Amino acid sequence: MCQLHNHKAWRLHYTKTKARLVYPDETVVRYFSKYRSYFPKPLVLDLGCGFGRHLDFLRGEEIPCVGLDYAFEPLIGRQNVIQATACSLPFRDAVFDVVLSWGVIHYLKEEEVSVFLREVHRVLKKKGVFLLTVRSDVDTHLQKTVEKDLAGACVTTYSRKEAEKTLRPLFATLRYGFLLRMPLGEEEVVAHHVFEAIK
Repeated sequence: MCQLHNHKAWRLHYTKTKARLVYPDETVVRYFSKYRSYFPKPLVLDLGCGFGRHLDFLRGEEIPCVGLDYAFEPLIGRQNVIQATACSLPFRDAVFDVVLSWGVIHYLKEEEVSVFLREVHRVLKKKGVFLLTVRSDVDTHLQKTVEKDLAGACVTTYSRKEAEKTLRPLFATLRYGFLLRMPLGEEEVVAHHVFEAIK
């Protein structure tokens, strides 16, 4: 089953206080503010929602949204969330305007990625947007995190070219961004490719 290899690592991860991210990512906030006129009332799927930091933001902006995560633990007590695998989405075809996937694809095995992307493409409406991050191969923070916090999890980093090649078969239009930061007091860098992939 897709993602089964990561299940134990993520269950352990979600027991830790640092996994409870509260504030939405600035890029997500900027994106939905910028495109409010393009998607006045989009229906959004937060795919890999975790404890719901982006769901809380979207609901605060009165944007209809549904959350989905493979791990059950962070979903307890939340509304409009579903526990399911990202490789078999329990939704009909062409239902969402936006699929938001912040930090998911790089935790999938190579053979799972194409299945995952086909499912995202399937549930998106025509001209729908897949907004996602892909961990960059210049990132040094993730490997340290995996060794300490996500032991046993599958992790793959991508160059920009590799990420674009992975998305291209299903998404002809790709808009690109890059996020790089060094957390305060640390020496490792966190780096993400950001894509707006349009169906």
